[in-house]
Amino acid sequence: VIDIVEKQIENQDPKMTGMAYGRLKELGYSDSNAKIKIAAILVEEMYDSMLTAEFDSESYNNRLGLVK
Repeated sequence: VIDIVEKQIENQDPKMTGMAYGRLKELGYSDSNAKIKIAAILVEEMYDSMLTAEFDSESYNNRLGLVK
């Protein structure tokens, strides 16, 4: 999952992942802890998508926008 987060940050897709990463770094999180926080959100969204058979990118972006 960390690999996915790293690719999202690198590719700026979704853009909100890179923005959340930058915000977490500015708040003093280490590189690895910032990625772990984002990965936790991604895992929760992946779990929800298994229940609904659809990944909700809007929900993922919204949650990334709130991460602290």
